[in-house]
Amino acid sequence: MTDFPSFSSVQPAIPESDMTPLERLVLTAMFDHLSAPHGLQFYSRTGIREGLVLPLGQLRAAAIESHDRSPAAVNLLEAAIDLMTLGDGTIGFDLTAQAWETLFQDIVARSATIGRITILTVHGGIAVENALAAPGGSVTVITADRIAGKTLYDCLYDLEADLFGVSEEPPLLEDRSGPGDADIRAVIADMLRADDRLAPLAPGDVAEGDIRRARSIADIDGNDDEARCRALYDIARTAIAHARSRTARLR
Repeated sequence: MTDFPSFSSVQPAIPESDMTPLERLVLTAMFDHLSAPHGLQFYSRTGIREGLVLPLGQLRAAAIESHDRSPAAVNLLEAAIDLMTLGDGTIGFDLTAQAWETLFQDIVARSATIGRITILTVHGGIAVENALAAPGGSVTVITADRIAGKTLYDCLYDLEADLFGVSEEPPLLEDRSGPGDADIRAVIADMLRADDRLAPLAPGDVAEGDIRRARSIADIDGNDDEARCRALYDIARTAIAHARSRTARLR
């Protein structure tokens, strides 16, 4: 399978005064970034970095400076700590299964200038049987009280429905070279069992369509065990997000 790059863009630029030292440390480790007139512009050319190794002294200082202003960052790092990477003055975190979007939500909630943050992620096509499939991706909008996301396929459906009254869903990109459904279901069950914030969602509430949509945007960027594990958790997390959004609309 041929690998293709993934690109993410965070809009708008975030004023440095709107970020705590802890949030800035984590976000600059996760994303590429550059200085813009109104703050830091976050983006990623090759995929958001979900495996972080941070200097322990720098992390401790940032946490002290941030006091209690970064609850999402503290919760995120506590849940993602990887003790196996302790040593040499650094500490590691695996954010693969964590909802790191909550960092941006805390920033929006405190900011006097930013009402929402948008993350656009586009994955390159996946070469399957020598045919280049269409690119997949997602759009996430974050406000002070809500995190909502759609795949590019959902956006296409909404646009066609708005313009032409189309009610038939667009075709989904499926790549069966990724994790199997049984493995995805097992990880979904583990995530729901481990995170009380996802209640009252149950494993059975995550429908086949949620998993299919999650597969359609999965960034499977290699054939090794690490890439397959990363894709597995990405698909499970995205499927849960789709299920939560879908069931919330039905209430």
